[in-house]
Amino acid sequence: MPAFSTERQLLLGLLALQNGFISRDQLVAAFGLWTGDKSRALESILVDQKALDAASRDLLAALAERHLAQHNQDPAQSLAALSSVASARSQLAQLGDADLS
Repeated sequence: MPAFSTERQLLLGLLALQNGFISRDQLVAAFGLWTGDKSRALESILVDQKALDAASRDLLAALAERHLAQHNQDPAQSLAALSSVASARSQLAQLGDADLS
């Protein structure tokens, strides 16, 4: 999966939310910026916004890779397994980005 694919960005963001690394507002704000510039990684945006520090970013990236490994490298399965998907879905949909939808 490419480093900045929508699925990977969603997985990282939702894992960060689910694990209490960031708030829902921080998630939505970061995705708002990401939808305007998809050449940047969501975790970099979160660090720039001071929502994550470097250690948390690295931990989150490793967690996302492990989560994918446990779900046969299938981003859709990984995303479906997250309990935070439903709670964030409507707010992310309001960003109006076709990839996120």
